[in-house]
Amino acid sequence: MKKIIGKLPVNQKYEVIAIDYVSLEEGGGGCCDNCGKIISNIATIKNEAGQLYSVGLDCAGTMSLYQNNQVFNLIETKKILARRARLVKWIKTEFKGGVISLAGKNSKWSDEILLYKRPATKWSSGYIYRLGLKYFKKTYSPNIVDYVLKNSITETKGN
Repeated sequence: MKKIIGKLPVNQKYEVIAIDYVSLEEGGGGCCDNCGKIISNIATIKNEAGQLYSVGLDCAGTMSLYQNNQVFNLIETKKILARRARLVKWIKTEFKGGVISLAGKNSKWSDEILLYKRPATKWSSGYIYRLGLKYFKKTYSPNIVDYVLKNSITETKGN
């Protein structure tokens, strides 16, 4: 079996199960099952035998995981993960306060969180980041979510 600088054979078919970013600064991340390097951008893949592996996105690209009608756009994924990493770094260094804006009972809006470079006492247009609240809670680590929520106030918008 042909191998490209790694433990996993490249002539097998792999399916991407999940793609995630885990901050190395928080003690997260892991080790690539293919090359052994420390990784924070992780693709969880499954081979034809059903075995699961965690590999870095560079190894995932080398192994041509996006073949066979598999939607796996490596460049776009790296951009998204880089954006997440920048937000985590910004929260750790510059974030001062947030506003959790909850949609009212009859509101056409959805719940969101606005992040500021200054302490926030109410909603204002000077926010740096604006994210859907469900997306934020689902996408980022519990440590980051808890830190932001503790330093945020809650307001209700709409009716």
